[in-house]
Amino acid sequence: MAKEKEEKILEGEVRDMEDLKTRKNAGKGTGGPCDGSSSASSKSSSNGSFGGNGTPKDSRGSSVAWKALSVFVMMLAVAYDLSPIDAIPDGVPLLGLLDDVVFTLMALLNLYQHFSKKQDSPLLKFVRYIKWTLVALVVMAAVMVGGLITLIVHLVT
Repeated sequence: MAKEKEEKILEGEVRDMEDLKTRKNAGKGTGGPCDGSSSASSKSSSNGSFGGNGTPKDSRGSSVAWKALSVFVMMLAVAYDLSPIDAIPDGVPLLGLLDDVVFTLMALLNLYQHFSKKQDSPLLKFVRYIKWTLVALVVMAAVMVGGLITLIVHLVT
């Protein structure tokens, strides 16, 4: 039993001695992380008030650092929308405004993901899927535009 507790401490499931004492009292015979049985739900919530990387979490589940980063990314997206410097100039029909909309939509989805109360809801899983699909599409579009520019430069020179 002591060896199992030592292993759990080494695995990073317990952050401090107070957390260990709390789990000892709460986990007696309840399937908690201290009585030898482990389940997916106990592992996902085993970090107490800390995120997976040791950052403090608030009551809604996402860490404060991720929330601050998502607000910062949203501010960058709004600054990009207002800035006259764009990846695709706004004068280009449809595509000029589409890049602004896509960047803002990705930032909004990221903001919703980190400020959502229920981190395991199906809607939030769908939001994550859409966000990462948009990120993949933007990366593919950037690679294609870069390839076209390279091709045009090689053809001209």
